[in-house]
Amino acid sequence: MKRRGERELDEGFFEKFSLEMRIKRKAEYEGTRKVRTGKEENAGEDVAEATVAEATFASARVDPWVDPERFQVQALKDTELENAYLSLLRTIHLWLGLEGAQLKQATAQSHDYIQKVFSVPDGKHEDWLRQIRDIKIPKQCIHVSVIEGRDLPVRDEDGLSDPYCVLGLIKLQPEMMDGRSKTKHLQDLVEDETKLKSTTIIYNSLNPNWNEEFELEIDDLNTDCLQIDIWDSDPEKTETLKDLSHIHGFAGFRRFVHQVAQTAVYGAQDDFMGRVYVPLTEVFPDGWEGWKPVMNRYQKLKNGRLHLRIQFKFQKETFVRGHDPLTEHLNIKRQFVQYEANLFRKTEREGKLWNGQLSSIASNLLKQHFVRNGVTSLQKAAIDWLISCEYNTKFGVDSQYILQSLTELDNQWGKVSEPSNFSDANVKEIVSAIKSYQDWCAAVLSKLRDVYPATQTGLQKSLAILLQCYQKTFDLSVMRKRCPLRRFKESIYAILVTSTKIWFERQVALSEPQIQSDHDAAKTAVLADLVLKCVDDLLLAKQVYSLSFQDVAIDYLTVTFQHIDSLLAPLIQTQMNANNALLKTVDLPSSKFSDVAAATFQIYIKVKQFFQFESDFPPEVSRGIRLFKMHAWFRPLVYSWLELAYQKAQERINRALELDHVSVAALSDSVKHSSSAVDTANLLFQMRVSWEQLNWPEPTVAYGFAIKLAEYICSSAMYYANRVHEILKQKSYYNQSPEFDVTEKLCVTLNDIDYVQKALKPLPEAFDWDKVTLSLEAEMGLNAAKQSQRTLHALLPSSDENISNQIAVIVEKIGERMTVEISNYAGQIIKCPPRMTVEDSIKGLMAYLQTNLQSLNNWLLPSVFTQVLLPIYNLCISALFRIVHNRFDLVPSIYRRIVHALKILWSFFNDCGQGLSDESMQTDTYRAIMSLAEKRQAESPNLISQYLEELNRDMAKVESVNRGFLTVQVAYIRPRTALCVKILNTRNIPALDPNGMSDPYVQFQPFPASAFSGKSIRQQTKVQTKTLTAIFDETFYISASVKAFSDFNPVLVFHVYDWNRITKDDLAGETILPLSSVPHLTSEAEVDGLKQTTMSLWLPPPEPKGGLFRIIESRKWDNEAVDFVKKLKGTPKKLRQSNMRISL
Repeated sequence: MKRRGERELDEGFFEKFSLEMRIKRKAEYEGTRKVRTGKEENAGEDVAEATVAEATFASARVDPWVDPERFQVQALKDTELENAYLSLLRTIHLWLGLEGAQLKQATAQSHDYIQKVFSVPDGKHEDWLRQIRDIKIPKQCIHVSVIEGRDLPVRDEDGLSDPYCVLGLIKLQPEMMDGRSKTKHLQDLVEDETKLKSTTIIYNSLNPNWNEEFELEIDDLNTDCLQIDIWDSDPEKTETLKDLSHIHGFAGFRRFVHQVAQTAVYGAQDDFMGRVYVPLTEVFPDGWEGWKPVMNRYQKLKNGRLHLRIQFKFQKETFVRGHDPLTEHLNIKRQFVQYEANLFRKTEREGKLWNGQLSSIASNLLKQHFVRNGVTSLQKAAIDWLISCEYNTKFGVDSQYILQSLTELDNQWGKVSEPSNFSDANVKEIVSAIKSYQDWCAAVLSKLRDVYPATQTGLQKSLAILLQCYQKTFDLSVMRKRCPLRRFKESIYAILVTSTKIWFERQVALSEPQIQSDHDAAKTAVLADLVLKCVDDLLLAKQVYSLSFQDVAIDYLTVTFQHIDSLLAPLIQTQMNANNALLKTVDLPSSKFSDVAAATFQIYIKVKQFFQFESDFPPEVSRGIRLFKMHAWFRPLVYSWLELAYQKAQERINRALELDHVSVAALSDSVKHSSSAVDTANLLFQMRVSWEQLNWPEPTVAYGFAIKLAEYICSSAMYYANRVHEILKQKSYYNQSPEFDVTEKLCVTLNDIDYVQKALKPLPEAFDWDKVTLSLEAEMGLNAAKQSQRTLHALLPSSDENISNQIAVIVEKIGERMTVEISNYAGQIIKCPPRMTVEDSIKGLMAYLQTNLQSLNNWLLPSVFTQVLLPIYNLCISALFRIVHNRFDLVPSIYRRIVHALKILWSFFNDCGQGLSDESMQTDTYRAIMSLAEKRQAESPNLISQYLEELNRDMAKVESVNRGFLTVQVAYIRPRTALCVKILNTRNIPALDPNGMSDPYVQFQPFPASAFSGKSIRQQTKVQTKTLTAIFDETFYISASVKAFSDFNPVLVFHVYDWNRITKDDLAGETILPLSSVPHLTSEAEVDGLKQTTMSLWLPPPEPKGGLFRIIESRKWDNEAVDFVKKLKGTPKKLRQSNMRISL
């Protein structure tokens, strides 16, 4: 069942803040995941989407950034078309690198192709073709470029070589390539040395760079083979042999020996390093370029490699007078590109961009025309760039094609210091095309977010290439020379600022109707949506676009963030000032206050998201961003929002309690509380989340917010507990009959309060109070931080205690209703007949507890059940204690029954460790009743011994009643099975005679009598007259068994009297000696060596008292107890009082 009532009350006041945070986190996660995985998952589709996007923009020409005149592609004039067509016919007629059937086939295909491209009728084609056929075909030759060598063999003793190449055309023989025959040098194969060409010598190198070009006349295309011999130049080898200092290592020594032998046989000559064969049949008609391995004479062992470029040419070219080959080549390629691009657009899917790829026939024709008409590589690169730029602005082409054209143009331009075959007009045309392309790029990048939406991750690759193209246009040599003031970074920064401004103004325009509203809450809400859009845009800038701008060293995030800051911050500050002014004029309960405060906090949360980017900027950049200083705008509003939040929380709690419902059937092991508790706990969680969202940076202000919000959270929890308690009162729960009955409502109420109480536990961690105090310490000092820490940490215990008190009140009522029943059942334990077992006597109490506790356990949460269990346990213990506390007349067996009953209750409530803990059950009452039972269940002899020992300890502590000292020696003589008592002396006894002296004697008696065969024999020493320090030195023996010492803990009671001839003797003092620690001797002779025991004498109290005496006195049925009491009280009260006066 959905609970909507309490949310509808405040329109989801709390949910929308926590929901926004969850949405934000999910969006960040999904966005990051998509950025990471999108390229791998949808690379092919995204690239296609990128080209579609570029093509779409390329077709839209209405843009203030673009000069329409600059982007127009002029159509060729008739004369230009005719000259270009005739030039192509001449190129086909004079085709290089083909003969026979291959040449015939290529010629036919080429004629068909150019007719289609130029749309030339058959008749005109035949007329022009007849003019071309009269041209005499010149002899072919090959143009060889020896570019570089790599890893050539060492031929000098210093570990290097001085290589040069000799080139020539020879007839290809099968034995040259079989690897069995020894090949010959060019000097031995070519008789006419004028047909041999040689490069310059590159000294001291194994990786020479020549970059030299040569022409060799072809005799037969099918049998001719290019041979290149590589030699090590040694013009002064003989002189070198005289100097041995440059020989290094064993390999150098071997080369030295070889040179000595060679010089001895042939004289001084160059060393052969290797050779390269290139059959002309392996060279394509449009030329070949690549690496060839350098082999030894047997074509087996590789001695490095050689980089070559080979093209076919005519020995003597014939050009038509008045025609410019460069212009013809440009016009031909324009026609080819237009034809191929239109064909591509018709055959490929709509929107896909042409990548500059021409058909094989068009490529071969252009290469033949390029070679045949002497067009240089730089001129060809310039033409390619002009064509790609023109048709990019007309149709749109793949940026990769543009980048390749720019790169090739820059490479070729960099190979010459000043292009001599370029006129100033040509250079201006190239620069104009570059500027036109720069303007086109600026127009695309100004609409970056539309052309390259971040949701299509594959588009970013296309964007990165476009940026590289744009940067390349500024780095071109020709641009640096002709336009030195143009800078890539300044231009791209200006474009990004404009792009951000256009995007921001569009977002503002979309919200314009709402912003014009007179309601400040509506304005704030619209502004909050704008903030969120800016945050989302910056997240895309960081996660997506910045990656594309990395290759061109542009910090896209910083530029975008700074400009958004300059546009957004003034709007926020202005609106917050207006909200502050409004909140000062309205009262808290008003709806206007609520709407404005809620909208303000909502926009604060969203503006706070800007801080996730703070770590991406260096400190000097962060200091200049106004959004990072936004807290001052919101400080007064936050206090208002917190106050409003507390008011809304109380309203929400009241509404939740009104809608509260629960049924017995709904109670289960996992759900044992009502919906109001869940709603309240969720409410407290959302209030905690608001602290995380607040995240205030100023320590002192943050501390104030923390205190206020924590107080409101705790107060809300206490408010719930108080309201639940009031509801119980309203339903007369406390006015019902005292008879206890477990009810569903009672259990649910306790569970609800406990559930809400637990919601406060995470408060210190959620608020990170330690972090708050540490920040405060750094700003205000240690003392202030400690005081603040105490204040924060006192909030939760105080609230927890108040809520626990509410639970205790309800539990106390449970106890009040159970007290009568428990007391009645507990009384049955001592009323039952002696023959009844303890288990039977306590059965009624256990059944009562079992029934009610089982119901409580089924309906209460474990934590609540424990809180209820302990008071019930205490009730049981207290009931037993009240029964036996003032009952001294009970026989010991009753107390043993009580102890047994306590053990049964202990086991029941502990439940094998699953219930109450041992520590919690060790209450003061439990310890008191166990102590009481332990004493009262003891036999009378033991009680007598305990009483006398206790009396001796108590009187020894009273210094004011000290009556001198008695020294004795006491031991048990095992052979005689008797106790030996030796009275040695008394000292400092009181003067009890008129002459200031006394006539002392010592009388002693063992207790209890049971330890000494049931006889308590009193013995005494002789009288010593007129002295205060008497020496007796008398020995006595009392029969006793060894077992008596362990069973009864016997004692000796000593009395010191003053002998009087006429009146009764006066008591000088008494003392007691426990016999539990006396030594056991094997002979009487050992007595003299015993340590003497000196005891203080004291007067007994006027009346015997204490719990033990009362127990002994109450045992009227025990003769030994009765005799002991009679003897203890036998000393007349007057004698005790008179002795007391004398002592004083």
